[in-house]
Amino acid sequence: MTVIIIDTKKTPVGQNYKGGLANYEQLQKELKNLLGNTNPNWKLISTMFDLYRIPKNFPRYEESRTIDDAYKKVSFLEASLADSLKSKSMIILN
Repeated sequence: MTVIIIDTKKTPVGQNYKGGLANYEQLQKELKNLLGNTNPNWKLISTMFDLYRIPKNFPRYEESRTIDDAYKKVSFLEASLADSLKSKSMIILN
């Protein structure tokens, strides 16, 4: 199995960071690239986000703010992520 850690921030001078998600568009681009990879070794993409530090441009973020139960909010945001990636190969495991 090959493990790839997505950089969450890249600076013009080349320094990369692996913690904190500042912008959803960058993550979306990286995940779509991985999901579109036809390499048969790609079997699983795992994500972990800080529920209370999700960027405001995360799919359906504003709507999620009305959900009080943390577990329901996470399920809602996971489904929103899958919808935004429009990937038939994505399976969400809870």
